[in-house]
Amino acid sequence: MHEYDTVLKSLLTDSENSIFQRSTSARHGRWLNVELPDVTQTRVDLLFETIETAADPRRLIGMELQSANDPMLPLRMAEYSLRLYRLYKEFPEQYVLYVGTDEMRMPSALTGPNHICRYALHDIRVWDAETLRNSPFPADTVLAILASYSERQRRSGGF
Repeated sequence: MHEYDTVLKSLLTDSENSIFQRSTSARHGRWLNVELPDVTQTRVDLLFETIETAADPRRLIGMELQSANDPMLPLRMAEYSLRLYRLYKEFPEQYVLYVGTDEMRMPSALTGPNHICRYALHDIRVWDAETLRNSPFPADTVLAILASYSERQRRSGGF
């Protein structure tokens, strides 16, 4: 298709035609010449690959750790999803673990016309810290301390 790109782009943008309007229903506007250079290094916080069994298919699970409300989180999660798809040829299940002290105010999706990227948001402050404290797993105990601290800070109004 690359060999036709230049000719097709020229036909669609430089002359009158009905193909673009029929395809998109757009009537008035202007063409933008956009190059999308990729000069950033992206790092997913955690990526987990399950082992496929007869009962369970292989899955990719991405987890982001978030300590503050970030208005750019939906865009970042969409970018991670697409980059991981490009690398592994499948979309990951995505989760965000919020460990901040402020009330979580981030959306769990990036949506637009004909596009959606969803991920699960988990607020550690709503987890039962006592259950985590009684867990046999050391990581749960540390998370219980964090959950308790976040809850105390939220109730007291900050640091």
